[in-house]
Amino acid sequence: YRDYGIYNTNDRERLDRTTDQKLTNTALTYRLGAVYNFTKSFNVYASLSSFFKPQLISLSPEVVYMNPDGKEMSPEELKPMRGRQWEVGLHLDLGTQLSLSAAAYHIRLENLVRTNLGVAADGRKIGGAVGASVSKGIELDLSYVPTRYFDFSLGYSLTDARIAEFTSSHFTREVMAGNRL
Repeated sequence: YRDYGIYNTNDRERLDRTTDQKLTNTALTYRLGAVYNFTKSFNVYASLSSFFKPQLISLSPEVVYMNPDGKEMSPEELKPMRGRQWEVGLHLDLGTQLSLSAAAYHIRLENLVRTNLGVAADGRKIGGAVGASVSKGIELDLSYVPTRYFDFSLGYSLTDARIAEFTSSHFTREVMAGNRL
């Protein structure tokens, strides 16, 4: 049986779905991009952006959140997730019916939270901050449009996502830098 109710963090009292919850976090983020058209059929682009997302954790009686010192904490104590991303790519039209796109990207997320860090003495899953992750990869796309009614696409994507830094605690022994997500 899984309980998907919403609980008050302080006393684990179940709240009804009409209870308003408020989370206030602010941050300045940026997004910058550029496209350069070498010819009518060939262009390259680059983009750079930042990311900010408050940690909206659904409370469950099945998960206990622990800080690096091994003390129970409320999900409100988790820092917001932050990140940076860059991407470069190209687009090439090979005639009127065939086109090729390629891109490479790098994404770094900080204050990553996981809920599978172990099992507490009372049987609940242990959750908490594990640090930062890095995802990098490539994407390729080939499109063929033989008529205005048919469109064929072939795509390939390769992503390597790993823990980059970890928050040290006895709960995160298995979550070490370099491990895949």
